[in-house]
Amino acid sequence: MTGSLPRRRPGAILVLTVAGVVAAQSMAGPAAAGPMLSAPSLPDRSVAAQPMLSAPSPAARSVTAQPMLTAAVAASQVAAEPSASVRPAVAEPSGAAPVGVRAVGVRAVAAEPMAAGAVVAALKGAAPRNTIPGAGTYLVGKDFNAGVYRSVGNSSCYWARASDAGGSIGSVIANDIGSGQRLVYVKPTDKVFRTSGCKTWTRVTSAVINSKSKRTAIPGNGVYFVGSDFVPGTYRSTGNADFCYWERSRSADGASSSIIANDISKGQLVVTIGPGGVFQTSRCATWTRIG
Repeated sequence: MTGSLPRRRPGAILVLTVAGVVAAQSMAGPAAAGPMLSAPSLPDRSVAAQPMLSAPSPAARSVTAQPMLTAAVAASQVAAEPSASVRPAVAEPSGAAPVGVRAVGVRAVAAEPMAAGAVVAALKGAAPRNTIPGAGTYLVGKDFNAGVYRSVGNSSCYWARASDAGGSIGSVIANDIGSGQRLVYVKPTDKVFRTSGCKTWTRVTSAVINSKSKRTAIPGNGVYFVGSDFVPGTYRSTGNADFCYWERSRSADGASSSIIANDISKGQLVVTIGPGGVFQTSRCATWTRIG
């Protein structure tokens, strides 16, 4: 035991004190302190544990992974975003210019601003149409342009203008159903247009709406432009065995606030239709101008 006393150096005392050996010495007395201080395994464990506490592998992984992630992102960006300034640098051997460039001999030069704009529009998707299929739900301004549309030759055509695609009754701005020619004004502020059982809708130009017709008869079913579809005036429909409905409106938007006047009855009906707006009729005999 005397051979172990020289190991009680200041450094060894500091380590043992941290481990709680000082408390053990005060309780057991000076005689028991010698054997406890001579335990060689404590310094060995403290020295061996130090390298285990440091983890070199995360640092190594971060250094190795960072260039790989950067390269992957860069590669995806290059593939997803073709640059117009890069594409003209490749000349077409056949003499045909790639999209967005104009071929001059064997060289390809940048296209004019209008052509470049057309390429951008093509990359974003097709421009909104001026026609709407007779069945389906379509986005205003994306699937088709807002405006006044006409569908002819219908037997039971339903449409609805909506503020969103949620499908709730509260989202319906206006709707209508009927046969014959149908008209609807889809406003730029509308979000969705629904149609069912209709023929293809075609956008009506301002020139057509403002044109002057010479017709003096109105079919008993449908919605018609006053002036371009028939001459304004007083009209009569006779021999109606079923209820005949008519409606004069300021607009083809289908909103109740646009209605000027309406009526429904059997037998003979007479209505004076002033210039402008639209006239709607349902389940009536043909209307004939009498004044």
